[in-house]
Amino acid sequence: MSKAINNFDEDVLGILKSLKIGDRLISFARVNITRNDVAHHFDHVDSVIRQSQVIAGHACLELTPAEQFRIKRIVAMGALLHDVACHVDRDRHHEIGAGWIKSLMKWKSHLKFYKLDASEAEA
Repeated sequence: MSKAINNFDEDVLGILKSLKIGDRLISFARVNITRNDVAHHFDHVDSVIRQSQVIAGHACLELTPAEQFRIKRIVAMGALLHDVACHVDRDRHHEIGAGWIKSLMKWKSHLKFYKLDASEAEA
């Protein structure tokens, strides 16, 4: 694990890339995480991404490889984005961040921008 001060661990970036999570979405998260307090900075998000993949892996054991990939990808995106609005309002960051992402998901052009399938945005 190679850790830059204002970036994700290389192994976490490898996880995100292997799941075909686009550079723009990673950059969006990076910009916002940089603004967060220390408790919600890169080391925290790295840990959440790693743990999310372990849990998703165990939950997906009996699924097809394609289903496993889709679930791991969605879970990784949630882990990546879960604290993007922490710098705005720590008490309501989960609501604000979810609102930002939902707003982006309303337009199909944004789905292409973030390399998402429309069915993955419905939730």
